[in-house]
Amino acid sequence: MFTLVEHALRFHKWSRKDKSAKCDALFTGNSEDVVIGALFEIPSSEKGPLDRAEGLGFGYEEKREPVNQIV
Repeated sequence: MFTLVEHALRFHKWSRKDKSAKCDALFTGNSEDVVIGALFEIPSSEKGPLDRAEGLGFGYEEKREPVNQIV
């Protein structure tokens, strides 16, 4: 498990295709906001298809953030 500080989990996006809610780890800048989650590693060969399926550049952008491992 990992934490992402200064972010809050928000369901503030929606799919135009099926109208379902989409969640995002939204940057808040507030050190009291923390998102707890798991990280998964995918093969680099699967990144392109995943980005296309998720709509990279159309509703979300790639961003790298430091995370803290929960011990």
